[in-house]
Amino acid sequence: MIRALARAAVDNPVTVNLATLTLAAAGLLAYFSMPREVFPNFTLGSITVTTLYPGAAPEDVERLVTLPIEDQLEGIDGKREMTSVSQEGYSLVSLTAQPGADMQRMLDDVRAAIQSGDLELPEDVDDPVVKEIRSEFPAIAVFVYGNESEEVLRQVADETKRDLEKIEGVAQVIMQGHREPRVWVEVDPFALESFGLTLDDVGRAIRGRASDRPLGRLETDSGDYLLRVEAGVEEAADLRELFVIHRPDGTGMRLHEVARITDTYERRVARSRFMGRPSIYLRVNKEARGDAISITREVYDRLEESRLGLPPGVALGTNSDLSIYVRNRLKVMKNSAFLGGVLVLISLILFLNLRIAFMTALGIPLAFLGGLVIAAGIGLTMNMLTMFALIVVLGMIVDDAIVVGENAYRLMEEGLSPREAAIQGVAEVGKPVTATILTTIAAFLPTLLIGGTMGQFMRPLPLIVSFCLIASLVEALVVLPAHLAHWTGRVRPPGVEGKASRRWYDPLRDGYVRFLGFCLRWRYPSMTFVAAAVTLLAGAAIYHIPFVLFDDFESKVFSVNVRNATGTSVGETDEVITELERRIFELPETELDSTNTVAGVSYVDASQFTVGQNLG
Repeated sequence: MIRALARAAVDNPVTVNLATLTLAAAGLLAYFSMPREVFPNFTLGSITVTTLYPGAAPEDVERLVTLPIEDQLEGIDGKREMTSVSQEGYSLVSLTAQPGADMQRMLDDVRAAIQSGDLELPEDVDDPVVKEIRSEFPAIAVFVYGNESEEVLRQVADETKRDLEKIEGVAQVIMQGHREPRVWVEVDPFALESFGLTLDDVGRAIRGRASDRPLGRLETDSGDYLLRVEAGVEEAADLRELFVIHRPDGTGMRLHEVARITDTYERRVARSRFMGRPSIYLRVNKEARGDAISITREVYDRLEESRLGLPPGVALGTNSDLSIYVRNRLKVMKNSAFLGGVLVLISLILFLNLRIAFMTALGIPLAFLGGLVIAAGIGLTMNMLTMFALIVVLGMIVDDAIVVGENAYRLMEEGLSPREAAIQGVAEVGKPVTATILTTIAAFLPTLLIGGTMGQFMRPLPLIVSFCLIASLVEALVVLPAHLAHWTGRVRPPGVEGKASRRWYDPLRDGYVRFLGFCLRWRYPSMTFVAAAVTLLAGAAIYHIPFVLFDDFESKVFSVNVRNATGTSVGETDEVITELERRIFELPETELDSTNTVAGVSYVDASQFTVGQNLG
């Protein structure tokens, strides 16, 4: 079968060359169209329900919020375990899914359970937020900071957020570190008493005006629609003329007659700063098919334009630009491919015919491009794991082509024509070459059986290696024979000009042959020596080389988490963080690029965090 395949390739060089050019073009298109990102986006198999209960003690949060939510979620299908955290004003319920569970279905079930009418929570509790935890790595972090008022910073942040959301590939821009506007109603007790009213009367009137009202269901031929009237209360002016009581003569008492109404902000639960000044944080998240490098480049361009129109005292800053890691890994991959190709070509030229060396080295880019075509077809992205796999497979993909090319070269030296040497050379080594590729693939594919987060994280590695090896095998068994048969001339047999035709490596080969003969004559002592050496080296490796799954590496981003005693206020936590900032700013300017701090929140990563006044 392999001989027939090689003969068909040799007899149809035009078809093979067109297929090669098509593969190369498709590979280049796949390379430039694959989204570039830090790590692949996958689910972590966890769903969280976050609920805010401002001002409530941890015991009240647990009793009135956390426990009812846990009871509501007890029967969720696919749940392996459920944990919860109750802190001052904050409830977090986490559900871990069973291996292989349908996360989208489980997410829908959790949302339906939370939104059902069976869950009863206090009126002043914010609506629970249901979210699936995924491996989200934001493209870049943007900060609006300065010593201006909170209103000015919020206005600039809103404008910047809307501008960044227009960038192609950006899924959303999440704004944090700001406070939502609130309307503050301060009732005058003496005025209230003069009108014969109570706080409940005022509260009832405000709730009636500030609450959204459902109007029921509208049934039509095209479907059913839920009708709802929004309150539309956004500022103090919307409540000033609100009637608290109505008199029989048509007059009434308005809210501003018994209360002072002002615009303010919600209670501060966190304080954030950038470079030591108050800030608002904008996290730029990319779409699944978004390109991190293109997005960050566009972010920098838009921020440069926005800086021209900023109010005095307000600035824009960035950090956590993760596209830097992607650029560096791409650079390493390109340099490795180039240097590897050059070294392989030099080595082949030293041992083989110049034309055969070029035909053999051509297998490196073709194997890369062929592997990328398959990878792009199944939705893989150009991330750190993908590029690592391409670097790993670089030393493997040319082995089969070298074996085929060298064997064909040997047959040409023995007098066969390039056509017959190409067919015969592939037929002789085709099965061993195929077995070698398949055993290498078999060594990597079991990585796909790893479950959990680590299995999803490592998934691109075995796939990319396998795809490139398959493409390399096709190139060695189909493309290379056609090129050897038609693009190489006859090879002069060695020895036709006597001693002058001896090759430079013949003395080395003669020495190796003598050494091999010695080992065969003394095979039992040789085997004993090799076994002893392997045992000693294996023992030294076991006892002196520690096992580390992921070794430490130099990072450009450092994080410091602060945890004070329970009950510490946000202000006291902020004082500790301010002292840390002061010491950080003592670092040389050549070492410190930027710093941002948050009091009241402790981050695990971009998508996982814990809220607490004693955290920072």
